[in-house]
Amino acid sequence: MTSAAPTTPAEYWDKYKRHRGEGDRPRPTTRAFGWTGLADGGPGAEVLGTPATALDLGPAEGENAAYLARVGVEVTAVDFSAVQVERARRFWADEPRLTFVHAVGGKWLEGRETELTVWRWQYGSEQWADILKRHNFTAVDAKVLPNPDPAVLGTLLVTATTTS
Repeated sequence: MTSAAPTTPAEYWDKYKRHRGEGDRPRPTTRAFGWTGLADGGPGAEVLGTPATALDLGPAEGENAAYLARVGVEVTAVDFSAVQVERARRFWADEPRLTFVHAVGGKWLEGRETELTVWRWQYGSEQWADILKRHNFTAVDAKVLPNPDPAVLGTLLVTATTTS
């Protein structure tokens, strides 16, 4: 019996990002902050400065969001995959500064009035800058930090604030 092919990005993620090992997927480590998933493949948390809050769009299993929460940042992690959100909630239930939300990031931003540091998602830097400006964010800085390997995509870093 074959299952239906995924028709949305969330369905694709839910179907193909499953744990393939024995038993439950082990909780990811938070010893280091890894933007790219590659060892030493990008900047560390120091590039964020010292934000009071952070928004992680597309956090997957939440290890980077958990890392920030453990150093005192209030983190909201928004993912369109219900499977990933539930898994991340189980992994990081002991982190009081960390909240996982199942939603589409751009839609979730509507009505939010807070300082945000946004990292890692499917839009390019110009698209993120436009989305945030349409939602009354100011001081928008959107850029792609280069990967040490020029053949590999860099890391999207977007920061923005509101004064409301």
